[in-house]
Amino acid sequence: MKEKLLRPIKPNPGIRSWYRKQIEKMIEALRRSLMWWLSARYKTGSATQIQKELDSLRFYWLGMFDDSAKRIAKRYVQQVNRAVSSSMKSALSDVGFNITWKNDRNVQNILRSLRDTQVSLIKSIPQEELNRVSGILNSGLQNGQDLAAIKKEMENSFGISKRRARVISIDQTNKATFAINRARGLQVGVKEAIWIHIAGRYTSRPTHVAMHHKRFFLEGKDAGMYDDDVGYRVMPGELVNCMCHCRMIVPPLGQK
Repeated sequence: MKEKLLRPIKPNPGIRSWYRKQIEKMIEALRRSLMWWLSARYKTGSATQIQKELDSLRFYWLGMFDDSAKRIAKRYVQQVNRAVSSSMKSALSDVGFNITWKNDRNVQNILRSLRDTQVSLIKSIPQEELNRVSGILNSGLQNGQDLAAIKKEMENSFGISKRRARVISIDQTNKATFAINRARGLQVGVKEAIWIHIAGRYTSRPTHVAMHHKRFFLEGKDAGMYDDDVGYRVMPGELVNCMCHCRMIVPPLGQK
């Protein structure tokens, strides 16, 4: 029996969109809260009062994002795991293998790590946003800027956070998809895969173009492919904005 080449397991656009929308909802709630507070207090509060109230808002919103991050991350990773595992099972079935998945220690560790990563990323958004807002307010108060000017700067700042939400949703879905796909492949004895480069105006790397259709190992010291641009071996989807994926190579039945 010859080795089998599985169809590629691609990131699920629906899950990616859901994840982005969940983060954007939190960002929008933070934006509305700060804008309402700013309109009510900027002209009437002293610099000391405004800073004190902003510190209170910081404490409140960091707590809100902390709670939401755990809930969103848990559901997000569950969805990616279900989608990838189901697609991988179907791909294996196409070449004659019937699989019942078990979440072994390796898979559990990967899922836990993915959840922790999402929580950390989501929690970093209000921290960065509130730091920018604090700087905008301090500068505005010192330079005597009016409310309209302050609001405009804050809107621009929130635009940064919303763009970051988009990057996180794409980048993390790529990473999570490959991580789970790789773990499932290792469970059935897959050791190698074929690199599939996905071209994009802003995401294509010349080094990854050169990797297209080349075999690479999924584990061990020679895992991945060496990327001259970063100076180390990488996996598909590992680098920011890398849209590459792979096709798993299933060894002959009984060979591991």
